[in-house]
Amino acid sequence: MPSKYVPPPLHPAHSHSLGKALTCISRSPSQNTVASAQVKDKASNARAEFQAQVETANLASAAEGLLALISELKTAVVVQDISESDREAKNTKKALDDDVKRAFSELKSFRDTIATTLSSLERHYYESVPHVRAHDASHHAPN
Repeated sequence: MPSKYVPPPLHPAHSHSLGKALTCISRSPSQNTVASAQVKDKASNARAEFQAQVETANLASAAEGLLALISELKTAVVVQDISESDREAKNTKKALDDDVKRAFSELKSFRDTIATTLSSLERHYYESVPHVRAHDASHHAPN
């Protein structure tokens, strides 16, 4: 019976990467950047454009980090699933090996019991044969 899936604990580095990515995504192009882009001053526009490029680069970097984290988590799930399947297979094999040993033991016991019984029956048969022949001879003898 398969056990319920328990996700592996999140590695501290993955936790940090995930937090950083989520923070970056939640801060993506802010209202201040859009508002400052509307200012007519060239210096302000250049600053706003640079800030938008930085935020876009940060967002792309966070997305790449998130994709790498997802890939690592998928690998961890597959490895855990394989390990669990291997453990279940070993437990099943051990149980079957124990059943085979128990069955052989019972068969040996039956064999010994049957051999003893057959030996006893054979001994009784051969001990009773002369008596049976003598008894049959007296009944079939002419008077």
